[in-house]
Amino acid sequence: MLIACKFEEIDVPHIKNLVYITNNSYEEAELIEFEGIVLNKLQFKILVPSRLEFFHIYLPMANLTQKQIFICLYLLELSLVDARMKNFS
Repeated sequence: MLIACKFEEIDVPHIKNLVYITNNSYEEAELIEFEGIVLNKLQFKILVPSRLEFFHIYLPMANLTQKQIFICLYLLELSLVDARMKNFS
C-alpha cells in the first residue's frame, strides 16, 4: 500500500498511519523493509509506459492542429478496446 500511495497520491500517508491500519501487526521498520523487498522483486519496474505517455512526449515535436490531436487521441482510445492491437505492445 505504501508503494501505491507514493506512486498515485499527492499527499502520502505517514508510516505511523499505515501501522495503525494494520492494527499494529507490523512496525514501521518492517513496512519499510517490505517496501524494499517488493521493489527489488519488481526490479523497480512499477510503471509500464503507455501509448498515451509516448503521445504526450512526441506531441510538442509534431506541430499538430487541435483537430489532429483529437483524432490521435480518438485512435489511441480505440486501440485500447481492439484486441488486435495487443500485438504491437
